[in-house]
Amino acid sequence: MKRLLLVLVLAAGAAHAYTGNELLLDFQRAGDHEVSATQYVRGVIAGIQVVESLTGRDHLCIPNGVRLGQAAEVVRNDLQNLPANRHLDASALVFVSLTKAWPCGPTVKK
Repeated sequence: MKRLLLVLVLAAGAAHAYTGNELLLDFQRAGDHEVSATQYVRGVIAGIQVVESLTGRDHLCIPNGVRLGQAAEVVRNDLQNLPANRHLDASALVFVSLTKAWPCGPTVKK
């Protein structure tokens, strides 16, 4: 029984990571896949906001009025224009794209 548990734990650790290539492919597909890609961006933004609230440090300063679709377009454009990085983890690429587009600085207000 302990061996089976160990095998299951090791197999779970080797799970496939969602990459920028896969995220871009989902953006390019119509229907549910495109919606899923946009919701993935929403989830990364929510994760960033949780980290910000826990650490008291701003990482992302999205201006008022920016809609989710606009944030998703920023990510999609970066994925299309920077193919050398698309093999990397999708959440890291989303983070980089968004913080590049809307960085926080000493004079930036949310």
